[in-house]
Amino acid sequence: MKYRSISLNDNQGRRYSLVKYNKWYQDYLIELNKMNKELTELVLKYSLIYDETSNIQSYMIFQGEYNCVGAIIIDAKDLEKLEVKVQLNEKYITSQQQIFDIIEQIITSLKLFFYDKKNIEINLLNDLDLSMIDCQNYHKEDGNLNIYKCFNEQNNLIPKLIEEVISAEKKLTDWRQSWWQDLENHELHYNFDRELINAIDNGTVTYPELFSKFKTLIWRNIASKNATRFIAFSRTGDIAFSKTLKKDGSNYELSYNVMNEGFKLRVNGKDLIVDDNKYFTNIRTKQVNILQGKENKRKFITYVSPIIDNFSIAMDIWVNESNEIEKCNIDFRTHKGNGRINGIHILRLNSSSIDSCSLKFVSRKGNIDFKTDLFGVDEVSKFEGKITFEMINEIIGKVISIINKKEDFSKNQIIFNDFDILTQEKQIINFLKQLKEEIPLPILQERIDKIVSKNEQEKKMSYKIRKEQ
Repeated sequence: MKYRSISLNDNQGRRYSLVKYNKWYQDYLIELNKMNKELTELVLKYSLIYDETSNIQSYMIFQGEYNCVGAIIIDAKDLEKLEVKVQLNEKYITSQQQIFDIIEQIITSLKLFFYDKKNIEINLLNDLDLSMIDCQNYHKEDGNLNIYKCFNEQNNLIPKLIEEVISAEKKLTDWRQSWWQDLENHELHYNFDRELINAIDNGTVTYPELFSKFKTLIWRNIASKNATRFIAFSRTGDIAFSKTLKKDGSNYELSYNVMNEGFKLRVNGKDLIVDDNKYFTNIRTKQVNILQGKENKRKFITYVSPIIDNFSIAMDIWVNESNEIEKCNIDFRTHKGNGRINGIHILRLNSSSIDSCSLKFVSRKGNIDFKTDLFGVDEVSKFEGKITFEMINEIIGKVISIINKKEDFSKNQIIFNDFDILTQEKQIINFLKQLKEEIPLPILQERIDKIVSKNEQEKKMSYKIRKEQ
């Protein structure tokens, strides 16, 4: 942080600021001197001998524009640690809770202003034990002194965020793209942040300085020949990216956090949603839902077909960590004219034993068992504890044939001549491959590539298993 006046963040109406002394504030030194002579001398001395690049800084603490409520010394010489000595004038404080609230606001702001420090050590000269109010964030260093240590979580977040911003800026520049930059949700006090505002207007401000006072950096109208892109960087680490085509096509929105695993994708033209996080990857379309766990690597797939001629199927598939199908439940559903289900043929497949597989018709009139119609001697030899997608596709065709014969629904004969799950999954992975190449954000590219690579590895494993069989 440069040694110059700056307002604190998260003011919530009280509007506290750190004010570097100059001659306009000499009357306030008298009040400070009554509170703490040593701090008052340093406020004056440091302002005279140090410039804005100094690691040693001292400020008056203002509430509003005309009320000096304390003083603070900041020592940033240590590469790992920020040392802070602060005292508030209790003449202007109504309660100990207010002291804590001001200290909390100071520390929250300093974590951003000095994001390069891993820890902040606070020496509070007021008679208040911060660890008694918040022991998780304020750890007492010495039982006899009011010196506390707190971890600076911004030390990891801000550098990672800045790296992503700079990488995106370079990539867009290499692509010869231009854009409009907006700064939103600012925490500025125009009297005390005047120097920062001038730096922004002059284009000399750095990204860390921007994120210290603005919550969101937005790049609009990143225009290419066929599309317009948008990126929003938040100092929480959240990043949003979207692409809008100038002609008809699949517009999409992506979001992720630089500190957390995964991302979220919504594709409007394809009714596609991808939700990837540390626990699972979930791919959803209008008809298919694929949920895969990260730890156990098991996969659960659901599929619901469109209703065609009052007929549809709903399917649940369980896939183990070796990419083998363990169980498959399929409901063949007949519908009334209003879409409501009036009968279901229930097929249950289990890789453990053909004896546990079944085909039944369920309606209000009762249940009818069709298992003997489906599983003859040939089917038993095929099964042998293995279920494949090809087998499921074949069985679906046979079940539909049985249903048509039993119910005289010959019109359903050609409803399912292709297994839609494999087709849709392949299309989604191909779309993600294409997506990765047109995104200027390295962390996001890497996360999308993980899903693509993982899918390709699973396909190779499945092919190897089938070949060995």
